[in-house]
Parts: sequence; structure tokens; C-alpha cells
Amino acid sequence: MMLTWRKEWIGPFDSTWSIFEKIRLVNSINETDLLSIINPEYKKRQRKYRNINTLIGFNLTELERQGVYLRVTLDSMERLKQIVNIPIYHVSVYHSHLVYCSQCLDNDYHSFLHQFKLINNCPFHLSDLIDKCEKCNKVIYVHNLSNNTPFCCSCGQSLKQSFDDPLWKKWGGEVHIKDDIVLSWLNKVGIMKS
Repeated sequence: MMLTWRKEWIGPFDSTWSIFEKIRLVNSINETDLLSIINPEYKKRQRKYRNINTLIGFNLTELERQGVYLRVTLDSMERLKQIVNIPIYHVSVYHSHLVYCSQCLDNDYHSFLHQFKLINNCPFHLSDLIDKCEKCNKVIYVHNLSNNTPFCCSCGQSLKQSFDDPLWKKWGGEVHIKDDIVLSWLNKVGIMKS
């Protein structure tokens, strides 16, 4: 099965999780079906498909064949790590659980910048980042997300407050970083030029 997808729907600093959720929305498929399409070796509940930051275990070539190009996102995430000069390689600078801005999610947008451990406020809205479901109060790991409904906790709580339709018209649009420190980091590692 070929996925419906347009490369223009990937916005600046879009996270891999956000991209996967948008693919699920556009194609009306659940997480299991998506993982099966993009990785023919996928078997339900395999742990190697749970890291939204590294995509270890994912078949990037198959994703690209489907029109989903994530290498720029992964490269930008790798470059941002240069800000933190830690010689211990097993320490991640990205949260392993979902950290998000509700205003961004209302536009079906989640940034890998939200996942960066040194960032506590959304660089675009300057609002506090959220790391738990507002209903069940659990930290949201990939396996705690709804298999059937994008942008939704497994308890049934939507992580979005707004459901404007069709949002895909806004996907991939410009975002403006308001946090000067984050902006300086992005300039320093060459992700963004001022």
C-alpha cells in the first residue's frame, strides 16, 4: 500500500512523531498499520519501534519510497546535540517520553525542540511544555498513545484542544521562534541562519 503524503507537509523543526501522526490522519490508519506499511518486518509490540528520537529499527529507505523524508529532521536533531557537550554517549539530550505544547498540537504540530531536555517552554509560544496526559496524569510514552486515534493518549484523552478541519492546509507552514536562547543555539550549530 502506498501512503498519501506530501513532502510539503513537513514543517521546520517538525518531530518524527508529529509526522507519523499526520500520516495516520491523512491515511485513516492506525499505528500498527502504519508501522507495517513502512517496515515490512514489523511485528506488533516490538520495542525497537518505540524511540521517536532516533528511529532505530525503522526502514528509512522504505519511508523515502513512500515519500516521507526524515533525514533532515534526524540530522538537525543530531546537530542540536552539539549544544550539550557531554562525553557520556548513552545519555540522551532528548526526552524519551512525549513533551508537547498544546497550542502547537492544536495545529497538528510537534517539534523535536519540545523534546530537547534543555527546553522547558515552547520556543514558538513561550508557554510551558506539558509532559503528562491531563486526564490520566501519566507520562506519555509512545506505547501510551492511542493506536487508533492520532494525537490521543491511550486513556482516550485527546492531546489537542482544537479540531479545525482541514488542518492539512496549514501543515508545513512557517514557524517563528520567539525564544532568543533557542534561536542562538540553532544558529550556533548551523540549523538556522540569522
